Amino acid sequence: MKFFKILLILIYSLCANFQANAAISVIAKSDEFIVKIKKNRLFFLPNANQIGSSSFYLLKTKSKSSIVSVRSKLKTLNSDVEYIEPNYIYHSTDTTYGKSVVNDVDFRENWNLQNLYSKNADIHIVDLWREGIVGNQKTIVAIIDSGIDYHHPDLKKNIYTNSKEIPDNGIDDDGNGYIDDIHGWNFVDNNSNANDDNGHGTHCAGTIGAEANNSFGIAGINWNVSILPLKFLDSQGYGETKNAILAIEYARKMGAKIINASWGGDPFSQALSDAIQEANSDNILFVTSAGNNGMNNDLTPFYPASLNLPNVISVAASNESDKIANYSNYGQKSVHISAPGNNIFSTALQDGFETLSGTSMAAPHISGIAALLISQEPNLTPALIKERLIKSSDPVNVIGRVNAYNAVHRHYPIKNTRMKHK
Repeated sequence: MKFFKILLILIYSLCANFQANAAISVIAKSDEFIVKIKKNRLFFLPNANQIGSSSFYLLKTKSKSSIVSVRSKLKTLNSDVEYIEPNYIYHSTDTTYGKSVVNDVDFRENWNLQNLYSKNADIHIVDLWREGIVGNQKTIVAIIDSGIDYHHPDLKKNIYTNSKEIPDNGIDDDGNGYIDDIHGWNFVDNNSNANDDNGHGTHCAGTIGAEANNSFGIAGINWNVSILPLKFLDSQGYGETKNAILAIEYARKMGAKIINASWGGDPFSQALSDAIQEANSDNILFVTSAGNNGMNNDLTPFYPASLNLPNVISVAASNESDKIANYSNYGQKSVHISAPGNNIFSTALQDGFETLSGTSMAAPHISGIAALLISQEPNLTPALIKERLIKSSDPVNVIGRVNAYNAVHRHYPIKNTRMKHK
């Protein structure tokens, strides 16, 4: 009885406190493991369920974990636990099975990047990766949002670092007006801590640039990119026009070429419009979400998505069936393109991952693909990027769903008539 109490305490601790270390390179559930108990032994765990009537149990951990860590924790137990292994994922052996080009263990959750069930509903990024088109860390994408968890193991490699600033010395070393701004700026609290306290910005960041081939989590559209965290939304997801303007100005100072703005509202602000237009003079593309009211933005504007500016691209959300999601705003004149926004699996707070839906999730796909374009053609202007994305989109819904491969290789579907947008 004493042994089982020890076993319960050890594995309960394992479930609650695992940190993701090096993970296996094969495809497996990174938070599920199969435990084999020797014959005629009793076994009870709060986080484990017996598989049928066998001596196998499915153990679920509360965070992504490596088999090496699990085995290391369990080696202190006696021989009643015969072995433990990952909950591997197998696939059919037909020739159409889509082999992944990444070893990230949760990549199969990303239907938006490689849809194994409806081939044409994803953004067609995998073939670009196979060609070695994976982005460039010289490309800076500013995410004006709730901040970013820039210590997240799947994001930290691609977080922008201000090399001209000396950390924590209390001096504005680069003379940009901000002290110790190593990883962006927090415009809510006016300090250098741009960490996320909401989760929204972190989720957007994963789609744009989660690290690939690290045997952990997911892969972003860009394997290499510099993501600049600019916190303008508070912990509840609300932000002021003043802080949005300051964030845009900061992005310009730091050399960003893309701003991802997965937010908006009903009121028109001339000041915000002017700030975005001024960013166009620095060749900054402003990617923004169309809104989640299921309304026609041509009739009921949603800002900043409805701004008629050459560097603004408004993004609707598409679903797994390549249709416009029922909550997504739309508009033949004011919404330019759609991208996957339904059930998007991406990075979350506390080194985690979560599934969210909305046009907020769609916009980062456009920002990510735009970053790929710039990595290949650094002199592209926002207007040219916007034109390329719209013209190369697949005419599968009333707006057109982005196609990364088409955009990079200038493949333009014949039936696409979306070039009425300016």
